[in-house]
Amino acid sequence: RRLFHEMISTIIGVALVNAAACAGPEGAAPEIEKLTQQLTSEDPKVAEEARAKLEAMGAEVVPTLFEKLLTADWTLKPRLLEVLSANGREFAKQKLLKGNESEKVYAALVYELTRGGNQNDGDTPEFKAMVEALLKAIKSDDKYLRAAAGLALALDDKGTVWFDHFHEIIPALISSFDTDLIIGHRHKPGPWDVPFVAICVALDGLIGDRLAYHELKATIDVNMRRVLPEGARSQRERAIALAAAHDEIQELRTYWQEWWNQHSKMSTAEIGTLIIDRNVRILETSSDDRSSSGPEWTAQWSLEYWTGTDKGSFDEWKSWWTIHRRAYNGPKTDG
Repeated sequence: RRLFHEMISTIIGVALVNAAACAGPEGAAPEIEKLTQQLTSEDPKVAEEARAKLEAMGAEVVPTLFEKLLTADWTLKPRLLEVLSANGREFAKQKLLKGNESEKVYAALVYELTRGGNQNDGDTPEFKAMVEALLKAIKSDDKYLRAAAGLALALDDKGTVWFDHFHEIIPALISSFDTDLIIGHRHKPGPWDVPFVAICVALDGLIGDRLAYHELKATIDVNMRRVLPEGARSQRERAIALAAAHDEIQELRTYWQEWWNQHSKMSTAEIGTLIIDRNVRILETSSDDRSSSGPEWTAQWSLEYWTGTDKGSFDEWKSWWTIHRRAYNGPKTDG
């Protein structure tokens, strides 16, 4: 878990919301509207300046931006989520507990973005409401919503939500992993800003008898760079990049879906046993490649995720697993 947690972006809510402050300063509405439109500008400098200005307005504009989030398309939604992650934590808590069904879903996405490394809220009403809303969202017909919600559940590395709802989450991830979404994480940007990458890495660690994404990643990256040599820095560009890797993406989808079809009747603990066995084999035979999504790195974080303990070498993991394999029932096991 530690390895995976270090890769997940740390997002810290920086202000509390005054629940009564539903209206911004006099004359602010036109400026808010203008800045909101600029969030999706093709000029990255304009978009970033608009984001900074909206965040600088503080908690007062959160209710207005949240209302826009509810009806925006998935070009604007990610940008609004990014802005709301700065000052929207307390507002999201209120909506999680008292909002309507749609409000709860999007409040869950905002709240999840503000949790960052401070995930000691597992026993709170807000956390439970967040999980309930996200579990509803992964059953949506909206592919983008399934991707964002499914990833939020899968990355809850300090809890066992992903384990408890494994059979609901995995189909949602498989059905939506090829999304062009980009949702920036505050303070510590990285690969988890890109759900396509994050979901692929997560699926490599959660299912499969081999690391399918790792095996195809080099080819996927080459094909993407053929159309975008400097990388995809926006959702428009990412959609183009994904189209260039269509064949590999389809190969991943087919493999993961077929594997899931064959194993979905097993209990989560039974699947976990298979994956832990696989990971130990990878550690025994892998090289010293510790790069992100590499075999050893993936096996290590996957082991920590599935077991709830943290070991180092192959010998330590083999010894631990020899003792605990027969009684394995999930990551609640004491290490």
